[in-house]
Amino acid sequence: MASPALEGSAENTQAAIIRRYQAETTRLRAEVTRLRRQSRTDPLTGVFSRQAFDEALRTECARVARRTEDGSDDCFALLMIDLDHFKQVNDHHGHVVGDAWLKTVARTIRACLRRETDLLARWGGDEFAAILPFTDEPGAMKIARLARDRVAGIQAEHKGTLSIGVAIAHWDGWTPKTITEAADAALYQAKRLRNHVCSSLSPKSLDEHWSTDRRVLATQLQRLQRIAGPLGLVAEKAGCDSSVLRAMTEGQRVPANQRRETLFLLDKFLAPPTTAPHR
Repeated sequence: MASPALEGSAENTQAAIIRRYQAETTRLRAEVTRLRRQSRTDPLTGVFSRQAFDEALRTECARVARRTEDGSDDCFALLMIDLDHFKQVNDHHGHVVGDAWLKTVARTIRACLRRETDLLARWGGDEFAAILPFTDEPGAMKIARLARDRVAGIQAEHKGTLSIGVAIAHWDGWTPKTITEAADAALYQAKRLRNHVCSSLSPKSLDEHWSTDRRVLATQLQRLQRIAGPLGLVAEKAGCDSSVLRAMTEGQRVPANQRRETLFLLDKFLAPPTTAPHR
């Protein structure tokens, strides 16, 4: 039979193990919470991350679909936001200034979103995206124009503007892919004008927009091939994806964001060189 002293020692050891286990469990839970929060936040700008945006967009599409099935009239808005001439900011002023500008723009846009349910995320690079639940087109356009005007009014060493594409999901046919493509197509139109806000295009208009893109591409290629030669060299010199460019020239359907990027790079390649500003 074990002595009382030994039994007490064993109990103390067991209690110490339990306390260490509980402390380690608490620490691990706190670490998991921190990592989850970190994965949902863009480390540079402090707005939501692309992962958090994708989750929220799926949730909003599902919510609108459920409400529509119940006979309710519901919607949400998606804003795709791009910083105009951001590459020139990095090239002429350096990446430190460029990062500071991204933070300033993020704070300015976020201040324009009035509801707690509104979500602003960094889409990637110099692009942001905002999800505005229970917001129709007039409301979304008002917020988008407010953000554009406030960013244009910032007093900085360089002049920065925004181009914004707006799309509204108001029935259960919208998916994260289709609403993003609609907003992206509207953003493409805004980028061609610079410092503009353009509203989403209907599916019929998207077909017309694709035809317009093909006509623009045909005009560009006539000039590009005189300058650069075969299609592969055109893609290489313009810095665009050769497979996407080839698919577009062959009349294949290409996602709106890839079309927009390709045409933007071709436009940039054809544009006359600009001189760096005096500092």
